[in-house]
Amino acid sequence: MRLVYVLLPALLTPSLLACSPESKSGTETCTCIPDDVGGDMTPPSPGATCGDDLCAQILLDDIADNQGTEVKNPDALACAFDALTAKTPGVIRWSYKFNYSQYDEEGYIVIRDDGTIIRRNWGQMDLDYIASDALHGEAPSDAQLAACTAMTDLVERFECLRTFTITEIEICDGGWELLGDA
Repeated sequence: MRLVYVLLPALLTPSLLACSPESKSGTETCTCIPDDVGGDMTPPSPGATCGDDLCAQILLDDIADNQGTEVKNPDALACAFDALTAKTPGVIRWSYKFNYSQYDEEGYIVIRDDGTIIRRNWGQMDLDYIASDALHGEAPSDAQLAACTAMTDLVERFECLRTFTITEIEICDGGWELLGDA
């Protein structure tokens, strides 16, 4: 259950919910991010065309007998941080399920040729569905990445990957939310 409390604030962070009044996917940096109409429980287009996958998809899921959540493939997480540190162009993807899939999230980070990144995540929590903006911005500093990789708990290290601060340049495609109680 510890991860439920970590995921909820990250998904509900106002900066993730702020939608751009218009998509900027026509700009040169955003051309590989599809415009998504949004507004329903259809996930954003996961097929960012900005490059090849750099690593296996990072998978997080429940441990048997409701003992928490674990990173199922730690090598993929290590690969993701190596790619971010080296600013290797391509795509990093994740799938995050916990509490017996009551909560799930997918996402990606695109590392661009110029060293900037685009990050987007989307997921369902009970009856709510949230898709974040496809945010184009400056990659985290080497110090931020080093702090993340120094974390010995792999789930915390993953949380650092999916939530590190991005200095915004532009929003490539606006996010949306669908709240089940609305």
